[in-house]
Amino acid sequence: MECVEKTFRAKDFREQTVFEKQFSHSEMKEGTSVDQHLKLMKDITYKLAAIRAPLCEDDQVVTLLGSLPRSFAALVTAIGARADGNRLDNVQQVLMHEEIKQSELSAQLSGADSALTGTFRRNTLRDRPCFGCGNVAHIRRYCPSDSPRYPSICFGCSDVGHILRHCPRKREWHNATKAENEESR
Repeated sequence: MECVEKTFRAKDFREQTVFEKQFSHSEMKEGTSVDQHLKLMKDITYKLAAIRAPLCEDDQVVTLLGSLPRSFAALVTAIGARADGNRLDNVQQVLMHEEIKQSELSAQLSGADSALTGTFRRNTLRDRPCFGCGNVAHIRRYCPSDSPRYPSICFGCSDVGHILRHCPRKREWHNATKAENEESR
């Protein structure tokens, strides 16, 4: 009788090792449904419980969250930050809800660029047309065919056509002040 018990214990230990390895190394691939992944994880959990090696709920939650793809990263962080504890059934419901939200969002985008899907691309200068002439090679600020929208008014002499930095009177005043300072020394 002892020989039979040892045989079953050895078999149970091998099965336990295999199931625990499957459970801890399972990863949800991008595009796989959350429902399929949860069924796989539950199946392995039930097999472990059947051979008298049940997993505690906390281990199940941690392993489940660690097996999710990058598209769930923000949700995993939010779940991990909750202070009220994470029950397995609550986490599963949140995951199912998130999958529904992501599928609705992808249906709304329907191939458009998105920051969430990683295909978002900011417009570059080459993509934006000039609002002055419509050419794509430059923007209005650098448009060669466009006259300035606002005339340049100098804040030093109030003349039109230049700014204070390029004011010829400022240069004259600066040179005269410099000459006076040198004479007074």
